[in-house]
Amino acid sequence: MLQRLDYPHKYPYQLRNVGLSSYIKATFSNKDLIPECFCTFDYYLSMKPSQYYVLALSSLSLVIFAVILQQVGYQGVSFLPCPLCVLQRVGYLGIALFCLLAANTVSLRMYFHVLALMTAIYGFSVAAHQVWLLSHPASSCGIDPLETWINRFQLAKSFPMLFKADGLCSAQLPAILGLQVPEWSLLWFGGFLVVLSLTLMKKPAPATPAKPLT
Repeated sequence: MLQRLDYPHKYPYQLRNVGLSSYIKATFSNKDLIPECFCTFDYYLSMKPSQYYVLALSSLSLVIFAVILQQVGYQGVSFLPCPLCVLQRVGYLGIALFCLLAANTVSLRMYFHVLALMTAIYGFSVAAHQVWLLSHPASSCGIDPLETWINRFQLAKSFPMLFKADGLCSAQLPAILGLQVPEWSLLWFGGFLVVLSLTLMKKPAPATPAKPLT
């Protein structure tokens, strides 16, 4: 049950005898339940829900393609995921998740859009580091401590096909259409970053009324 409070500028409703699921549903559907400081933005979004679905589907497709390269291989070589590959998979899945949430939640669309943008920045940084390692293979040798750390997570144990790191970050694998997989990943994260940035538009300044001619 929602009860109106007498404080006009803060939380205008308080929740009583409401379960967690009802609270989440009310929060996502009622802007009055969101603090006022979260409702003031100088930016707006120019993306439609269908465009968020396209981004989410693209991200998921890239993860599926990576798993195919891992299980089936390319030119007789299995592309075993390295620790940085696993981190990039997490980035793609994060973009897909936040884009799906943005497409289905109008009141919090801005925040999920920003989270997807931040995830794209994270993935771009990881991919850029791996591209650098390909050019400097001497900087990565032996067992990567990051691999041991990642494989300790329950996700890696429960879903090893997706999250278990078995490869080397500086391994030279067959190029696909002239580019290594990390280079393709860098381009894809860069594309997501550009799209999510350009669709976050700054609101135009309010027009000042013209002074009457005297």
